[in-house]
Amino acid sequence: VTAVAGLQESLDAFVEPARAEANRILPDLLQATPVIYSSPTYATVARIFKIKINENSKTAAFWNVFPELNHNEMVGWTKPQGPFRVFYLRDAEDDPRVLKRMRLSQELFSEHGVRVVEVPIQGEGLLERMFRTLQIADWASYELALKLDEDPSPVEMIEAFKRRMTGAGEEETEPDQEED
Repeated sequence: VTAVAGLQESLDAFVEPARAEANRILPDLLQATPVIYSSPTYATVARIFKIKINENSKTAAFWNVFPELNHNEMVGWTKPQGPFRVFYLRDAEDDPRVLKRMRLSQELFSEHGVRVVEVPIQGEGLLERMFRTLQIADWASYELALKLDEDPSPVEMIEAFKRRMTGAGEEETEPDQEED
């Protein structure tokens, strides 16, 4: 908690740069379904970036991490079945092997007509880098929602799903969370 609280000044100063970065990538977000890729260090950030796009912008997005995506998922880019755009959350200080994977994957994606957009991770220390990248995700998903004429706040499909679950006599607990 103390470490995060100590980031307030830095994060406040990053609001406008985060918004500028979000607006830089916005045209690519508008043109295709985003697929967010990162190193394992930023897996949670990539997942939350995707969630923000799903919930705020009401549109599909996907995520994965290097090196896992270099196994079978990568083959799926041979014949993509729709417009997709790959976004790399890239930290110049990531493991050199991951950075090499990013570079080589980008070459192969490009050969198959898939554009890669780099979102540079910035800041001092891991927590600051993570939270600054999430600021970019907040602004990007918000601006995308506005461009798609969506209100970023409500999550009506989730609420409709919950109503149907309870209306169908189903319990709201997930199968792996069943009570004894």
